[in-house]
Amino acid sequence: MSESKHVWVFLETEDGQLRSVGLELLGQGRLLADKMGEQLVGVILDPHAGTLAAQAIGCGADTVITMEDPALAHYNTDIFTAAMCRLVRKYAPEVLMIGATNVGRDLGPRISCRLHTGLTADCTYLDVDAHRYVLWTRPAFGGNLMATNICPDTKPQMGTVRPNVFRAPAFDPARTGAVFVESLPEDARRSSTELLELIPVLDAATANLTEAQIIVSGGRGLKGPENFALLQELPTPSAAAWAHPAQRSTPAGSPPSIRSARRARPSARASTLPAAFRARSST
Repeated sequence: MSESKHVWVFLETEDGQLRSVGLELLGQGRLLADKMGEQLVGVILDPHAGTLAAQAIGCGADTVITMEDPALAHYNTDIFTAAMCRLVRKYAPEVLMIGATNVGRDLGPRISCRLHTGLTADCTYLDVDAHRYVLWTRPAFGGNLMATNICPDTKPQMGTVRPNVFRAPAFDPARTGAVFVESLPEDARRSSTELLELIPVLDAATANLTEAQIIVSGGRGLKGPENFALLQELPTPSAAAWAHPAQRSTPAGSPPSIRSARRARPSARASTLPAAFRARSST
C-alpha cells in the first residue's frame, strides 16, 4: 500500500445510531488529518448507514464511505472484518482509528492481523510527527507510565482509542462532503456464527458506563439493600447514569441498579480509566 492516504475513522453504530466514541474520534481525526494534509474519512457499516452520513460530515468528516446491508444490523466478527478489509484494500488509507469498545477490541486486531499491519490498543493520546507517523500513546505497566508507539513499516497505521478520552466536536450543519456507497460482497457474508436472539443488557433504568459522563453508584458502605433507596434521593444531574456493578461490590440481596455522583470522563492524558472513579465516597 505504497499509495496510502487519508485518515479513516470506523464509526460504530448501535440501534441505528452512531456511538459517541466514533464522533470523538472524528474530532481527533480532524486534527491528525489537517497536520498530515489528508482528508478525514468516516466508515459506516449499517443497514441505515446512508442516513448517518450527514452527521459524520457535520462532525468533521470530509468523506463518508457507507455499506448498507441487513447482514450489518448487528456486529458479526467474520462479516465486519471481511467488509472492512475489503474497503481498506480498495482505498488504502494511511491511518485507521477504531473505538476501543467491545466491538472495536475484537474488530481492530482481526483487521490488523489479516492485513499484516501493526495496531496499538487502548490509546489515550494521539499526535503525528514530521515523518507522518502517528504517535499512538497508551498506558503501560498498569498505568504507571505512558508508552508511545509508531508503525513506520506497514499501512494502515492502526489504533484503538478509549471512549470518553476526547470530546466530540460540535455538529456543523453547514459542512458538506462526499458519500461513497459500497456493497457488501457476497463472499463477505460467510460467517462461522449465527445470531439467534438479541437480549438487551441495558434498559431505561440503566446505562452503558463507557457512554456516561456522570456515574452514580453505591457499594458496601450502604450496609444493606434497604439503604440503596437513599441514593435515589441524591440531587444528581439529569445526565447521571444507572449502572450494573460487579456482584462482589454489591451487598447480598441488594438491587442491581446503584448510583454514585462521579464524573466518568478521564482527561486526555489519564493513565487508566479507573482513575476517573477515585474520589470521595458518595455514602
